[in-house]
Amino acid sequence: MGYSINYNLLYEEFLKMKIQLSRNFFYNCIMGIVEWIIVIFLILFTGGIWLLKENSFILYNNSWIRIAVYMAIGIWTIPFMMKKRQVNRKYIIWIAVSLVCAAIPLLESVNTINFAILRFYCPIGLGLLIGLYVPRENFWKLLNKFITIMFLIACISLFFWIFGAILQVIPSSGDIYFEWNDIRKAKSYFGLYYVPLWQIIVIGNSQIVRNCGIFTEAPMYGFLLCVAYSFYRMREKQKRWVGIIIVVTILSTIGTTAIIYLLLFEVISFGLKKSGNNIMGLLKFFLFFIIAIISTIVIYNLVISKFLTGSGSVRQDHFRVALELFKATFPFGCGIGNFLSFERLEIYKQGLSIGLPTVYAMTGVGGMVITLFPLGYLSVTSMLKKEWKLFAFVVAFLWISICTSVQFNSPFSWLIILYAAKGTEGFVADSQ
Repeated sequence: MGYSINYNLLYEEFLKMKIQLSRNFFYNCIMGIVEWIIVIFLILFTGGIWLLKENSFILYNNSWIRIAVYMAIGIWTIPFMMKKRQVNRKYIIWIAVSLVCAAIPLLESVNTINFAILRFYCPIGLGLLIGLYVPRENFWKLLNKFITIMFLIACISLFFWIFGAILQVIPSSGDIYFEWNDIRKAKSYFGLYYVPLWQIIVIGNSQIVRNCGIFTEAPMYGFLLCVAYSFYRMREKQKRWVGIIIVVTILSTIGTTAIIYLLLFEVISFGLKKSGNNIMGLLKFFLFFIIAIISTIVIYNLVISKFLTGSGSVRQDHFRVALELFKATFPFGCGIGNFLSFERLEIYKQGLSIGLPTVYAMTGVGGMVITLFPLGYLSVTSMLKKEWKLFAFVVAFLWISICTSVQFNSPFSWLIILYAAKGTEGFVADSQ
């Protein structure tokens, strides 16, 4: 007995499948564009000169741009919120604790409520939201886009740093002025690369230009490059030349903090990685021991030499002020955005140059709970699961977050810290 085929039914099913595929394609395209926009602006918020040019439309509407990006991040999370998935109860408890701790500093920051909302509460809320609903693979889509953009910025900056700033084969296209604590001046190379004039180091009769890319300061650029390098190293599939370009660019920033970051990350991840056999393990132990000694000497000399510089003196001063304010205003802090309290005690009034100590001075115990718990939890879970690169990242990230003033400028740093509360689940990459 033969079978009859209902071609009309098959055609209808084909049309349904075609429409569904078209919808999925359109949805993926829109989400991909949104992700690129989010990542680009998260990078630019970390001291990008494009957003800070004097007398520009973007500068005067910077707050609205932040709000728009935050809304885009919120919209990006909606599809994940609509999907039924099991939510970690520990994370729910952590959210409740975090929200309470985040509300406490508000008692002392009424006068700077706008700053507190845009630079503290919104990034924290979005970070908690992403940590709660966004799966690992989708978070890694953002991270991969972040690595790609930072790699492109690194390539462009290296080109203009060598042939423009150093060799002066390519002339500057002119000077631009931008707002960074004060009105600053920088040489522009066609809007693709900038040389902020105070980022030129004078040693004897020679001048060394620090590679700042499109950013206001080398430390800001170094922070983003270091984080991009760590996530690149955590991917299973790596293109060696990508890592080399990023490392060379980090070195070109001539930043002590960034160089120490690299040493910490590589020494820890290499030293703790499990070896396949006893002979290799023994050789690796001795190699790691030698590298650790050399790195310790290098780090010690870098730190000592840093303290002897003007930048080191400024950081020491700001560490002192942060500690004094933390003790004086314990446990609630002096208030988010209360920079006047810092200025009254500072010797070097050049804008705050440190990160987490500033946060703790302003937010007290609440800020410490919000930041240290996720990083501590991630470090413990990464050690238990022997994810040594991730553990090395936590240690190095804590170092650079302490020594670089990024938290109130970079929402990206908050997203990383708060997503860390998911443990290794959110950070360990599959085949990328």
